[in-house]
Amino acid sequence: MTKRSRSSRRARANQLDTAAAAATTYPPWVLLHRSCTAVAPGSSIADRNTQAAGHTTTGLPIAVSICVAPPPEGSRVCVQHPDGVQSTSDVVAAHGDSVLIKVSSLGRVTDHFIYNAFDAAAVTPRPPALLLLPVCYLDRDGTGLLRRGEDEFVVAELRIGYDNTTRMAAGELRLLRSGEWRATRPRVSHDGGEGKDFPSTWHNDTVIPVGDELLCWADMRHGLIFSKAFDESPGLRYVPLPKDHNFGQTVFRNVCVTAGGGTVKFVNIFPRCCCGGPSRSNCRLSEHAYTVHTWTLNMDDMTWVMDGILDSAYFWALDSYKGLPRVKLEYPVVSFDEPDVICFLVRGCNHVKNSGSTVWTIAVDMRSKTLQSVFRYPNVQGSKSWQNIRPSRVSDYFNSKPSSLKPDSTQEQTMIC
Repeated sequence: MTKRSRSSRRARANQLDTAAAAATTYPPWVLLHRSCTAVAPGSSIADRNTQAAGHTTTGLPIAVSICVAPPPEGSRVCVQHPDGVQSTSDVVAAHGDSVLIKVSSLGRVTDHFIYNAFDAAAVTPRPPALLLLPVCYLDRDGTGLLRRGEDEFVVAELRIGYDNTTRMAAGELRLLRSGEWRATRPRVSHDGGEGKDFPSTWHNDTVIPVGDELLCWADMRHGLIFSKAFDESPGLRYVPLPKDHNFGQTVFRNVCVTAGGGTVKFVNIFPRCCCGGPSRSNCRLSEHAYTVHTWTLNMDDMTWVMDGILDSAYFWALDSYKGLPRVKLEYPVVSFDEPDVICFLVRGCNHVKNSGSTVWTIAVDMRSKTLQSVFRYPNVQGSKSWQNIRPSRVSDYFNSKPSSLKPDSTQEQTMIC
């Protein structure tokens, strides 16, 4: 066989793969588990239509694909290494058509890749690609990814410290833009007034992109820090979370983007006494009673507006809830497209993380007070990374006609960091 005919066959195979991918219908958004799944070469688990190949810093071949499932079931990023190579891989961040992945090989350097989905709706569809980033240690809880346009992206890591001289909070912001890392130390600005001072301690729980201009670092005990990461000298602005009761654990609250990625929502699940008050109940019948509150952030003046309440008594009484345990919900995640729909984790054996527990993920419409869908995990091990689940639109880029919902970046333009 001549070199030309082999090249023609490979090109034809690529065209067929692209056509098959375009014919497959993928959900408009997915929930990506943090832990990636290691797959053997040629494994049937990986979706070939979503596969991208590359090499590590040490020259080893690597392939990444996405095993897509509609929410509330989680989706997985699959990482393929040569036989005999041991490694661990995690999803660090996601935005638009891209996912930031950390790959750590035992005894070797830790690499970071940006997986980029192809756009099946483009005039000339391109296959998924894998970009190896310059070597740098990154804190996975404090690192975010922001995409803009077709080729622009920024990777940003934030660490918060305090200037002993000025007695003010200062951030160390490391940015990867145009292939180079650089660091800046902007101060953290925030509105004055009682209850709005910057907290004495800060811990990054998650980082979310807002529209295509802002990154938002969230400490679930205190608040949010926004930054226009594409600016030449990006600043930092602190916005406290709404004052509310909580269980004292971050598993019962979360900050997410919705309505296509341009709206910020806060979800908090707190205990309700049998008398209706906001505290734990000593009554056995209402031991696990709770109330879910939701707020939306007004980006014009950076204030929170409460827009949803759901009580466990109403929820448990639904016919569609029969068969599910009456326990506290955990790990809320707002739908990327629908602001009133929230996914939760439900443990069959309340908060007992052993092999005998049964775990479900459910999707709830806060406005209609209905249970939309339920997914039961086959074993508790498969649900462990739900606590670090990340919403992503990457799946929509595999469709021939991507969703009409696009990130609304008009609101956040008025905020000055």
